[in-house]
Amino acid sequence: MRCTLTILEDALQRLLRRENADAFVIFSDKNTGRFIQFAGSAYENLLLDLPVQTLSDGELEKTNEVLKQYGVSLGVTQLLDKPDGVPTSMQYGFNIDFGNDYKSAANTTHYLMQIIYSLSDDFDLAIEEN
Repeated sequence: MRCTLTILEDALQRLLRRENADAFVIFSDKNTGRFIQFAGSAYENLLLDLPVQTLSDGELEKTNEVLKQYGVSLGVTQLLDKPDGVPTSMQYGFNIDFGNDYKSAANTTHYLMQIIYSLSDDFDLAIEEN
């Protein structure tokens, strides 16, 4: 499907209605596999997560430049084997907390997919959600 803000917003609204602790949505380009993922639920804020391990050097540089303008810097997250489980490793990435503002989260996702991954504004979108 072609990416639109409405499609992104709808998926993020669905995420905000889920009640499971491990709720997520991943937006990716079908042609390249490049993605931006979100965690969140009816009880948690929308959290954009962009892991560094998935970015090329050029993409990492673009991400740093763009997100620095918004006060977002590279962070580190401890990964667990399951929700509330045992720590297994560290993941470096960029995180943005949108609260419940799904419209702003959708706009940011659309913008970042174009800027970081050099995609067209109507790229071929795949959505994975639980």
